[in-house]
Amino acid sequence: MKVNFFNLSPEEKVAYLHDLAELMGVLPDWEVLASVRPQVEPHFLPVAQRIASRLKAHPFTQEASDVTQALANIAHVYFSPPHLDAQYMERRASAGKAYLEAGFSMASLVGGIYGLWVDEWTRVFEELFSHDPPLLARLNRAMAKVALYNLALVAQQFTHESEVLAKEMEERLLNKFLKATGISRELYQQMAKTAEGE
Repeated sequence: MKVNFFNLSPEEKVAYLHDLAELMGVLPDWEVLASVRPQVEPHFLPVAQRIASRLKAHPFTQEASDVTQALANIAHVYFSPPHLDAQYMERRASAGKAYLEAGFSMASLVGGIYGLWVDEWTRVFEELFSHDPPLLARLNRAMAKVALYNLALVAQQFTHESEVLAKEMEERLLNKFLKATGISRELYQQMAKTAEGE
């Protein structure tokens, strides 16, 4: 379903969040992450800094804006009980738009943000919880599922914003073309319709 999350009503936003959470069965996993917050909170900023450093060092993402503070902030969400209200969706939608504006592609968003996020947190879990293999396994699974849940939301808005940006660019280029050639928009549209009919 293609949708601009910003255009949904508060009730529609909440319904979408809960429907997706139900589909993925993610809420119990989120609670597992929340249960270890006291142990992992000191790692919020170091994890964000390591991810930002890895992004800056890679040619796919070195031109993107710094995301250290955004990643440190999102750690508070991952390691708190889920609160899926309209504001939550608006924050995830804003993140989708912000990642596009920061210079990320869909590939670098998935691999460079979410892939590194899961990688760095599983390293922290190994450091902190290797003495408890069942908990370690639950945490790794939970991080993957909660990350995929949030990626689904962010990617939806990222895709919408990308399409809007592409249409705006197309319109700017068309306006330049029409101005340079002196062709009216009406004539151009007629020419385009004729070309489509051939």
